[in-house]
Amino acid sequence: MSIVFGQIDQFDYVIGENVRHKFSMHIHQTFCIGMVTKGKRSIRFPYSEEIIDEGEIFVVNAGQPHAVRAEDPHNYIAITTAQIPVSHYYSNKIRSPRCRELFENLLHVVNNGEQARHSLFLVGMLEALEEFKIALPDNQSPVVMVQKALGFISRHCCEPITINDIAGYLCISPFHFCHLFKRYAGISPYNYLLQYRIKRSRMLLKNQYSVFDTAIASGFYDSSHYIRHFISYEGVSPKHYQKYFS
Repeated sequence: MSIVFGQIDQFDYVIGENVRHKFSMHIHQTFCIGMVTKGKRSIRFPYSEEIIDEGEIFVVNAGQPHAVRAEDPHNYIAITTAQIPVSHYYSNKIRSPRCRELFENLLHVVNNGEQARHSLFLVGMLEALEEFKIALPDNQSPVVMVQKALGFISRHCCEPITINDIAGYLCISPFHFCHLFKRYAGISPYNYLLQYRIKRSRMLLKNQYSVFDTAIASGFYDSSHYIRHFISYEGVSPKHYQKYFS
């Protein structure tokens, strides 16, 4: 298995080959679009599951809970960006020759460092995705409540916060909060907090912090605890991830 990470301009990208690692339910705060280049992968959402075949494009919307698994080794390329507004919500599986062509062009300019052309292809991709745009999920009140919880976690992720702290911020009971969060996100608030700390740690690793310092600065109580969770969520060790940005 090989997983390569990179960053160019406003894009982060991941190139995976012969991947069988299962990624448990998690949430990105950025928009992700990718393509399976060999084999197939399954992406599970709280209320649905999509099988992405070779040559098909997948989308994971910002803030959308999802899990990934593969029955057989597969290859994929994924690009994430914060340039897509959270209010833009798309179908998770895209069958469109035009979108595929634009995605391949976008990969080309990313791989060749043609920064001046990034925005051109990103705008073109958005226009092509317009026919796959869908309404935001129904039942907005729980979504808004969970989004407030996500904001609280992002501001206090490095502190020893508890479920009671988050529920108190929302002015609801801890039981109600946990039920609400799990129903919408498909994961517990504790697991999301771990994921958010892992996300924060990636930024520190890119800036060449040591694994130990990264663990402590991201809210983990020791480096072994941090390394174990990083591998679980990213499929590689922190050191393996960091070497792509050295």
